[in-house]
Amino acid sequence: MKVGIDIGGTLTRIGLIHQNKIVAIHVFDTDANDFNKTFATLKQKIIEWSEKNKISLIAIGLPCPVTKNMEVIPKTNNLQGWEGVNLVAAFKAVFAIKVVVNNDANFAALGQAIVKNKQDLVFLTISTGIGCGIIINQKIYQGFTGTAGEVANSMMTTIGEEFDSNRNGIEFLASGANIVKNLNMLGLHVSTAKEAFEKLTEAKPIAVKFFADLANHFVAFFSTLIYILNPQVIVIGGSVAMNNQQYFQKIFTRVINVTKDINYQTGFEFAQEMTENTLIGAVNFED
Repeated sequence: MKVGIDIGGTLTRIGLIHQNKIVAIHVFDTDANDFNKTFATLKQKIIEWSEKNKISLIAIGLPCPVTKNMEVIPKTNNLQGWEGVNLVAAFKAVFAIKVVVNNDANFAALGQAIVKNKQDLVFLTISTGIGCGIIINQKIYQGFTGTAGEVANSMMTTIGEEFDSNRNGIEFLASGANIVKNLNMLGLHVSTAKEAFEKLTEAKPIAVKFFADLANHFVAFFSTLIYILNPQVIVIGGSVAMNNQQYFQKIFTRVINVTKDINYQTGFEFAQEMTENTLIGAVNFED
């Protein structure tokens, strides 16, 4: 038996897994300001499961950049009260079990590759933020330091002496939270990404122009990923993508046309069973 943990800024998911099947799962609120409260719940659940099962691995996904052999949690907006916590040491102090840590999008990517039986895959989650995981030969590609796939500030729109990485790149343009911010800055009041796309459906001029420009950025972004990585398939998840599939299908069609010169039509698919498959990806990670 193995335990997979997906820690998000809002929810934490923990699963007991045997041969890539979810045996049990527990979901609860993350306390982003107090590691000990979240850890206490995780510890209690693992102790409960270990009474009847021999557990050989604890794999933990974090919503922040994770470097190779990282043990201490860095500064992150998603878990502001966890900075400096030695996550591996905390678990090993209680459990004499192997503990591995990686980025949650990497685990999600690996899980999608396993369930879809794909060897080379790029996974993107487009939700409150934008995350990415890269799979090559059905293994997570981590890069030199382990942060390959940290795409949030890629596709910069402005470069200069006053460049601000927090107000630039694909995440600034296209995450759910920033879609809302950007439309409000343009004079169209919306409170949620859902409401923003409703304004597009209603053909509100500001929304129509904004989403047309955004589509162009997505076409450039996806095409760049294809030219650099040549994946078998790009898998898209996250609430913004999953709730607006027609919008993204049109983008995929344009990307396929743009990249036809490589003589391979890259597949585009929407993610399956994100919660379960991210946990499956976690327990299949080889550090």
